[in-house]
Amino acid sequence: FKFDGLVEQLEKTQIPVMMLGVGIHDMNTSMVSDIPQSTVRLLKLIEERSPALSVRGERTAEVLNKLGIKKVVVTGCPSMFYHNQVPYIDESRLQSPLSIGLSATRYSDDISCVEHEVLQRELYKQIRSDAVKLMYFQSEQSELAILDGIASSCDEVRLAKYYDEDVDKILDRIKIKGRYHTTVTNWIADSRRLSAYLGSRIHGAVASILSSVPPLLLTHDVRTEELAAAMGVPSLEISKFNFSADLEGQILEHMDLSLFYPAAKSNIKKFMSLYEAMGIPHNLKNQISGQFMPYDAFIE
Repeated sequence: FKFDGLVEQLEKTQIPVMMLGVGIHDMNTSMVSDIPQSTVRLLKLIEERSPALSVRGERTAEVLNKLGIKKVVVTGCPSMFYHNQVPYIDESRLQSPLSIGLSATRYSDDISCVEHEVLQRELYKQIRSDAVKLMYFQSEQSELAILDGIASSCDEVRLAKYYDEDVDKILDRIKIKGRYHTTVTNWIADSRRLSAYLGSRIHGAVASILSSVPPLLLTHDVRTEELAAAMGVPSLEISKFNFSADLEGQILEHMDLSLFYPAAKSNIKKFMSLYEAMGIPHNLKNQISGQFMPYDAFIE
């Protein structure tokens, strides 16, 4: 992105500026020369006018340090504190048989030969598992068309090929298990039906946590890797996941929640400190939230 216009406007003022959750995608410190100068100007302006830049993870911090930006604090994503407190994860849900919520990552309906895209396709195919009760879609155009009732015959044929299933069978699976939420409250409420989340969407994992449901995030790029590390989200590289093995067994094997609460308590404290240093009122509390409204109270 280029921010020339925004930077020029801000440079004409003396107002404080804060930025939360700055993050890189697929890059490293050797690629900093590729960052547009307007982006660098914006980041340095914010560094001058705020206590520090909130960044998603250590990799982003390294890149900003390489740019000469030193006032950086690793906070993870602020969406983790949607409840204004440290979310409570109910480990008692991890009892067999698991009811699993699933999501994967695809921004195109084309079948790619790139390794992580092939692995994502295998993740989508887990919709066949009886243990998978819900599958969440976000950017998958063909699946969303099915859920909206506007799919074309091309969409249907494309999905049958992508999932390696008969057209009628995959359409039924998507209609029964598929979900696409347009509000956070509905997404959280729907997730509370589950006992575990498995997927490669970072905000699928966050929504699961906000629902008190334990997640296993399958990391597949710098963004998901650094966010999982910074927020203590249980994770596993997608290339290490055995798609031919039992889903429940792998979730239980790799579900390590030991890092979550220390990370969450540290991160919410950092956000509180940033707001207070800027003189911004907030209602964050560094305590674990354990009170939830019933499912029906959330449905709009």
